[in-house]
Amino acid sequence: MSTQVQSARQTQHEEPLPAGYEKRWWALLFINISLLIIAIDNTILNVAIPSISIDLGATSAEIQWIIDAYGLIFAALLLTMGAVSDRYGRKRWLQIGVALFGLGSLAASFTESVETLIAARAFLGISAALILPSTLSLVISTFPKRERPQAIAIWAATFGIGVGIGPVVGGYLVEHFDWNAIFYVNVPVAIIAIIGGYFFITESRDENAPSIDYLGALLSIIGLFTLVFGIIRAGELGWGHSEVTAALGVAGIVLTSFIIWELLTPKPMLPMGFFRNLSFSSASLSIALVFFALFGTILFLTQYMQTILGFSPFGVGLRILPVAFSMGIASGISAQFTSRIGIKLTVAIGIFLTAAGLMFSSQFYDVDSSYGTIAVGMVLIGSGLGLAISPATDSIMGSVPESKAGIGSAMNDTTREIGGAMGVAVLGTILNNIYIDRVGELVTQLPALPEAALEAVTESIQAAHIVAASPQVPEQAATLIVNTANSAFVEGMTDAMFIGAVIMIASGVFALVALPNRLRAGAASHGAVEIAPSLQPAYATTNGAAAAVPTYQRAYLVPMPDNRATDATTVMTVLRDIYQGDVLVRIGGRVYRGLADAPQTRHRFAHIMRELADTLNASSQHGIEADPTQQYQQGSFPVQVAGGGRTDVSEVVTVLRDVYNGQLMVQYGGQLYHGFADVPATKAAFIALMRETAQLSKRSSAQQGFTTAPDAGAIIGQQPAPPQNPVTVINRRSTSEYPAVGD
Repeated sequence: MSTQVQSARQTQHEEPLPAGYEKRWWALLFINISLLIIAIDNTILNVAIPSISIDLGATSAEIQWIIDAYGLIFAALLLTMGAVSDRYGRKRWLQIGVALFGLGSLAASFTESVETLIAARAFLGISAALILPSTLSLVISTFPKRERPQAIAIWAATFGIGVGIGPVVGGYLVEHFDWNAIFYVNVPVAIIAIIGGYFFITESRDENAPSIDYLGALLSIIGLFTLVFGIIRAGELGWGHSEVTAALGVAGIVLTSFIIWELLTPKPMLPMGFFRNLSFSSASLSIALVFFALFGTILFLTQYMQTILGFSPFGVGLRILPVAFSMGIASGISAQFTSRIGIKLTVAIGIFLTAAGLMFSSQFYDVDSSYGTIAVGMVLIGSGLGLAISPATDSIMGSVPESKAGIGSAMNDTTREIGGAMGVAVLGTILNNIYIDRVGELVTQLPALPEAALEAVTESIQAAHIVAASPQVPEQAATLIVNTANSAFVEGMTDAMFIGAVIMIASGVFALVALPNRLRAGAASHGAVEIAPSLQPAYATTNGAAAAVPTYQRAYLVPMPDNRATDATTVMTVLRDIYQGDVLVRIGGRVYRGLADAPQTRHRFAHIMRELADTLNASSQHGIEADPTQQYQQGSFPVQVAGGGRTDVSEVVTVLRDVYNGQLMVQYGGQLYHGFADVPATKAAFIALMRETAQLSKRSSAQQGFTTAPDAGAIIGQQPAPPQNPVTVINRRSTSEYPAVGD
C-alpha cells in the first residue's frame, strides 16, 4: 500500500482526545447526577398531589397548574437555553441551572399557598431548561466518537431510571414525612452535583457561535409555550374547546413565523438544514413517539394501581420499578445492538417491543389483575423504550456539528417534552371520554344524590371513590359507584393503550422506512454538515490578503494533490469522476460503471451535472477563487475505487455535501467562506442541488434496486474492469492521480 494511502487511513482512524478525557467517567457521573434531579422531578409530584390538595386546599384547576407550570416553562425555554449554552459555555449554564434548581426546590418546600407553589414550579422549569440541554451536549464534548454510543446509553438510562423511581422516592417521602420533602430532598443532591461538576467537568462552547438570535428565541418561546399549553389543555377540556383551538392556532402561526425567520436570517438559532438530514428528523420523531408512550403509560399506571388496586403511594412507586429497571438495562445494552444491527433496526425493535407491551396491557389488565400480569406489560414497555431511546438520541446528536451540540440536545429534549405532553393529552382524552360515557349511564340509575356529588362522580375516578365513601351515600349505591367507576376507568385505560399500541406499530414501520441504518460517514464522525450553512464570513482579510486560517478538520476530506484548497475545475473533475467512474452499481444482474451509466438514472445525473456546471460557472463569474494558503488535514477518499470495496449512492451524497460545505476555502468580495454553499451568489443553487441529490439517493438507489458490487474480480467477465486510478485531479500547480485503495 502506498505511503499516501496509509497516511490517509491513519488520519481517518486517529482522533484527537477531548479536553478532560482522563476525567470523563467522573464527569459523566456528575452530569448524570444533574440529569437525575430533573428526571425524578418529572414524576415525583404525581404521588404527592392528594396531600398537596388537602394541605393547601387546592382546587382541581389549581392542582393542574401546579403540575403544568413546570412542563410549560421547561418546554418553552429548551431551544433558547440550548443555543445560549453553545455560545456562553455548557458547563457554566449547567452549574447555574443546578444551583437555581436547588434554590427553587428550597423555596417550593416552604410554600404555604397554591400561588407561591405554582410560581416555584415555574422557576424550577426555568432551571431545568438550563440543565437538560447542557447535560447531553457535555457528554458529546467529553467523550470521543468511539465511546459516545456507550456514554449516551448511560445518559439515557439515567433519565429513564429517574423517571421510573420518581414515584418511589415521592411515595416514601410523602408517607414518612410530608409533601414538602419531595422538594427539599433536591437541595443536597444539587450541592453534590455542583461541587463534583466544578472539579471534573471540562468547559466546552462553540468558539465561533454567532450572536444570539433574539427574534428567533422569542418566537420559539412563544410558539412552544402555546403549543404545549394547547396540548395540555386539550387533555382537560377536549380538542374542540375554544381555548384549545385558540392556543394551537397561535402556536401554528408563531412557529411558522419562527421557521420562516430561521430560513431567512444569516445567524439562525436553529439551522433548518438539520431537518433535511434523516438521521436528525426521523430520529426526532421517533423520540417524540416513544415519550408519547412513556408519559401516557406512567400516568395510567399510577392512577390504576393507587385508586383501583388500592396500593399506597410508596407501594405504587415500588411496583412501577420494573419500567425503570427494564428501561435502564435495555438502554445499557442498546449500544451493542446498534453496533451489530444498526440504528434503524434497534430503534424499530424497541418501538415494536413497546407496542407489544401496550397491546398486552390492553388485553390483560383488569380491575382485579395480579401484579405479575401488570409487571409483564411494564417490562415489555420499559425494555422497548430503553432500546429505542439511546440509539435515536445518538442519531440526533451524531447528525449535528459538535459546535451545535447544545441546540441539538435542546431539540432532542423538546421533542421529548412535546411527545410526552401529546401522550398524556391524547391517551388521557381517550380514557376520559370512555370514562365519562360509561359513568354517565350510571348517574341515571343512582338514587337521589346532590347534584355536586353526581358531577364529581363523572369528573374523575378519584372523585367517584370519595363520593362513594361519603356516609350520606347508601351502601348499595356506593358499591355500584365504585364498581362502575373502576370498570369504566379500566375500559378507558385499556382502549387508550390499544390505540397507543397501534400508533407505536405505525411508528416502528416509519422507523424502518425513514431512519438511516447507520450514521453516514461524515455525520458519525464529525456531525453532519448543514446543507445550507448560515451565511457568515469565516475569516476576514487584511489589505486584500488572506489572514491566517486555522486548520479546518473533517473526518472525511477529499485529498488534493498538494493537500491545499483547490479550485472549481478540480471540484468539477472530482465529482464528475465520482459519478461516472468510481462507483459500480448492480441493477438487475448487470453491473454499470458509475451511477451515470445506469439507464434509470442517467437523465437525473445529467441534470445534476448540468446544474453543477452552471453553479461553478456562476462562482467563477462572481470572482470566487481558492485560497492558495489554506492547509487541510488530509483524510481518506471515502469512495473506494476498483480493487477495494464498492460503495453506494449514499456515500456519494456524503462526499458531495462535504465538498460543497467544508472542503474549500473560497474568497469572495474580500472575505473567506467555508465552502461554496456559504457564498451568497451560489447559496440558492447549492440548496437546490443538494435537495435533488438527496432525493435521488433516497428514491432512485432504493427503488431501482441498487446494490454494492462485492468483488471486482467476480464481474470482470460481465464488464471491463475499471482503471485502477480513474480520478485525475487537476489544479493550477500539478496533475496527479488519486491512489487506488487496496494498492
